[in-house]
Formats: sequence, C-alpha cells, structure tokens
Amino acid sequence: MRETATDFIEDALSRLGRAVREHGSDLRNVQLATVSASGSPEIRTLVLRGFEWPPAQAEMHTDVRAAKAHAIAATDRVALLAWSATERLQLRLGGVATLHVDDTVARGRWKDLSDNARSAYGSVANPGDAIADPEDRSLLPPDIQFRQFGVLFIAVDTIDVLRLGAEGRQTRAAGRIDRDRLQAGWVAA
Repeated sequence: MRETATDFIEDALSRLGRAVREHGSDLRNVQLATVSASGSPEIRTLVLRGFEWPPAQAEMHTDVRAAKAHAIAATDRVALLAWSATERLQLRLGGVATLHVDDTVARGRWKDLSDNARSAYGSVANPGDAIADPEDRSLLPPDIQFRQFGVLFIAVDTIDVLRLGAEGRQTRAAGRIDRDRLQAGWVAA
C-alpha cells in the first residue's frame, strides 16, 4: 500500500517526539521564529524538551527576560523549524505559543532541572544586555532564578514536512491540525 501524506507527516511527528529522548538527535535543536515589537522577524535555537502527538504540542524552556518571551507576549503566533541532516528531513511547524511562569507547570519542570541547568536562568544580566566581561558568571539567588524560568508550549496547527532523497528527489506534504485531527496533502517541493 502506498504511503499517504498523512502517514508521511505523522511519521515525521513521531521522529520529533523520539528526538526529545535521544540527546544526540539533530531534531532536538529547533529554531523558534517570533516577531519583535518593531515587526522584525527573529529566530533562535532552543532545545526541544517535549513533543506530543496528538495533540501536536512542543515544549521548550526559556529565560522570561529574553526577547522571545516579550515577543510572544505581544504576538503569540510562532514558527518552529527542525532539520535533521542525518535523516535529510525538515519540519516546519506553525502554532500558538503559551508561556508558563511561576505556576504549577513551571514549578514541576523546575523541580526536574539540575542545578547546572537552573543556573542558565539565573544570570544577573538580562539576556541580550551588553556586558563588560564574558567570563562573569554572577548568579541571582535561587528563588529569583526560578522567577526567570519559563516553560514554553507551542500548540501546533500547521505543518510542512520535506524529505530530501537520492538524485534530487524531494517528497513534501503539508497540512493543518484542527482538534487533534490532521488534514494533509502532498505538495510540490
């Protein structure tokens, strides 16, 4: 039986879910695109901390003082890009972002972080601020570090998957997710 566009996309989504558990997977590092207050697109790499399907939901962590957190507060539409050079697979996901700060969700994730991981949210300097010394590792007190920690969820509602094959062959499908139901079709690469 021939693979459907829905099967093709669902396989890619399951690979993204497995990447969370496989620390060496190149699908684990995703690019998050937001729009700044000035209207400029911004993109940065985050570590995928969770991915579920269905429902299609991605989880990442962030310092709430970072520009991406402010952009999401202003415009909750975001895009994610995952690329695996090994699998020659690209996933583009669009959706709505929700940021959890100082709530039960954030407390639960914070509890599971190592002290080393927690320190990533504890710098005295705000992300993106000019600093005099790149070796300065001054940290905020632990209770204040927690208040800088955010759990970012993306409720995925659009998806576009591209696989590069041998001899220039490309396979691509795109779809929409509505109420945990994927509607997909093949598209030209």
